[in-house]
Amino acid sequence: MQGLTMDDISLSIARNMFHLQVYESDGVRFEDLFSKIMYYKSPDFQQVKPYGNIGDRKNDGFIKGQGVYYQVYAPEDASNNVLAAVNK
Repeated sequence: MQGLTMDDISLSIARNMFHLQVYESDGVRFEDLFSKIMYYKSPDFQQVKPYGNIGDRKNDGFIKGQGVYYQVYAPEDASNNVLAAVNK
């Protein structure tokens, strides 16, 4: 491991942990992970939670001052029908 500093190792571990979180998250867990990342990126980010039978109307979050809206698609179990998940 010559040439690597502790900072390089820590960064590599952090990246691997992040990748693992992304790969293991599905459905609501992925949407929550996305929102957590967006809160770090922009403190003005507002998460939209589903409400009753109208849901979130395809809006998972927004930054009002920038007029930016986000839609996240995360099926509960994409492995059941990968082609349908990709085509949605």
